[in-house]
Amino acid sequence: MNPNFLLSSLILLAGALVLVYLIYAALPAAFLRAENALRFRFSKHPKKELYLTFDDGPDPNYTGKLLDLLAENGIRATFFTVAEFAEQNPELIERMKDEGHSIACHSLSHKCAMFQGPQDTLADLTHTLEIMHGLGVNVRYYRAPWGLYNLTLIRELKRLGIRRVLWNVMIGDWSGRVTVSTLSHRLLARVSSEAVICLHDGRGTDHAPARTIKTLETVLPELKRQGYSFKTFQ
Repeated sequence: MNPNFLLSSLILLAGALVLVYLIYAALPAAFLRAENALRFRFSKHPKKELYLTFDDGPDPNYTGKLLDLLAENGIRATFFTVAEFAEQNPELIERMKDEGHSIACHSLSHKCAMFQGPQDTLADLTHTLEIMHGLGVNVRYYRAPWGLYNLTLIRELKRLGIRRVLWNVMIGDWSGRVTVSTLSHRLLARVSSEAVICLHDGRGTDHAPARTIKTLETVLPELKRQGYSFKTFQ
């Protein structure tokens, strides 16, 4: 076989694969991120209300402590749970329901949809919903890991009537390199009316959720003092 022909064929194949990936995952993910940012920037936000949301749990070491703190402050939040973690900690799911929090989905096992084909995406979503329904949760909202969606996931969520939720306030609380002081400063500096705050009650590095809880111990009373109230995705 002609080496030049083989090389040209491989280049064309690689280009085709890149194009498919861009259309299927990279461009939809980028478009949704941009759409979310522009919608928040150019929409009017007259009410001093905040959406406090948590990803990556429930975690048996941290989520209960977070629920204690929220109860102390009279605040309800939305938990975007990883289905496998929810299945392992049903008592935490029951407590969330009992205390009036909203429970949504954050995938089956926190795999990135940008690297999942259609079949794997469908299997992930189907198993996620089966687990959550088995726990008595009617799933109405979904946040993909890292906020990244592919076309299959977008289509299926729309078909099922499940709404996508991103965020506009992120403070890097999953990192093991940030202090409570830094997290507190970031959160207070970035919050504005009707903001959707994305924090984490599981995963992270070097006991990151513990620092998130410590941050909220001082920040939540301050936000309430500033006149903010808290809503959930219902």
